[in-house]
Amino acid sequence: MFVDNNAEKTFYAKYQELLHPQAIRMSENKFNERHEKNQQRINNFRSELAEICKNKQQLYHWRQVDSARTFLFTFHRILFTTEVAEVFLQMLIDVRSRWRRIAAECIASYLEWNKPLTKRILWDPPDKAILASKKFTNIYFDNQLPQNYRFEIQTSQFFRPDNLSIVYDSTRLPKNEQTWNETIFISKPYWGAYQWPKKLMVLAPANTQTELHRSMSEFNDVEKLILKHMKDEQFLNSWHTILLKEMEDSDVFYTSEYRFVKYLFRNFGISLVPQFKMLLESLCSCENERPVIRRARAKLAAIYCAGIIRGSRNWLFNNLQEMWVWLKPIIVYQIEGLMSETVSYWNAVLNFCLNLTDLRKFHWLVETIFEITLRSSPTAWHRCVRLGLAQYVSSCSTWKATELLNRVIHIADNMISQAWLAPERDQIAKLGFKKREKSFSVLSFPAIYGFAMGDESNIPVKYRIPKLKEIMNIFDTHVILFQLLQLTENRYVSFFFLFF
Repeated sequence: MFVDNNAEKTFYAKYQELLHPQAIRMSENKFNERHEKNQQRINNFRSELAEICKNKQQLYHWRQVDSARTFLFTFHRILFTTEVAEVFLQMLIDVRSRWRRIAAECIASYLEWNKPLTKRILWDPPDKAILASKKFTNIYFDNQLPQNYRFEIQTSQFFRPDNLSIVYDSTRLPKNEQTWNETIFISKPYWGAYQWPKKLMVLAPANTQTELHRSMSEFNDVEKLILKHMKDEQFLNSWHTILLKEMEDSDVFYTSEYRFVKYLFRNFGISLVPQFKMLLESLCSCENERPVIRRARAKLAAIYCAGIIRGSRNWLFNNLQEMWVWLKPIIVYQIEGLMSETVSYWNAVLNFCLNLTDLRKFHWLVETIFEITLRSSPTAWHRCVRLGLAQYVSSCSTWKATELLNRVIHIADNMISQAWLAPERDQIAKLGFKKREKSFSVLSFPAIYGFAMGDESNIPVKYRIPKLKEIMNIFDTHVILFQLLQLTENRYVSFFFLFF
């Protein structure tokens, strides 16, 4: 094969020249110079876009302003400065809902990217218990044992003595600061169900999350600007009034405003509690308002409550306790006054706040929903809606919330004798509450899936799911009582006609 020795020598000489320290420094200087020029072009472009968006002297057509806004929110991940943040904050009170939602989404995304990270610790879960049972047997394989070796764990599915510490138990809820800081919260439903992970990182206690409790001096310039605008009473009232007006004609729960409120409370802690407390309390004084106004207030209150509850989940216990003192009456007021147009909004609240979480961390909301369900309802429709909300809460944490499921079954059992209307009977026995396009009924759900739990004799009664026979006995008992009641009434009628 022909080889050009001269070309090879030339290439090698050029290679040696490029490896010289002086050549490397020249290359670095050239790269830095080019980078500075590109950065200067980006800064100039950003400033021009911001000036067009502000349109202080009304020099630009609205189409030019919209084009500049489109560029800004398209590149906001790399162009987010105080100048750009001011543009997005002003877009929050724009007359067009499209730009308001885009601004809320951009600011929420920035806060999400720059949120203080939560501290996590390594937690050693209890060893998986091997229990004996005569009725149910499962075969398990252990990777640490030889491949040809297997052992039997004879127990029920999910519940074991080693994982009962993470289930929802109303008698062991973290209701004081000490137990709150000592409780290990497990949000993933599959952790501890069949086996524990080899390495499990969980949230550190709330009193050790020092990075989440920042002072004003620790915020960056963009965060200070956002906080300043949200504390401005005139700006906050303008934003609130525009949203309230939009809710009169909107039936869609947009997540942009929810995420915006969520990350305000996630990043700034209790700094904005007085402002949003005032807004929520103003949404509860509308007894004499028109129905369309009441519906708009209920929808906006749902968005605020969802963002506040979700954004505050890592707060200190004392801060949470103080917040729920004034937030609980507002939630009770809004749910008790639900209308058919506002149910979907409060369904979304429960979905965003409780779905696939550790319900013990939101026990204030869980117990509030059950308190409302137990109260007297003005109509059968309200009873159905409240029962549906409670049933949804009981299914959010899957197998760890069977105590809540049993409480819902007990409520439904008491409702059977009073369910004279078809909607109530359907809610109890057939239709249920829809979740993710699947229909789960209050009584048919445990009847169908209860058999999968296996032998539950080794776990407390309040955690057990009723079997199909037990569910059928509930209906049979009420049928027998109804027949006895009818027989007694017929005897009294016959006795009356016999003597009179």
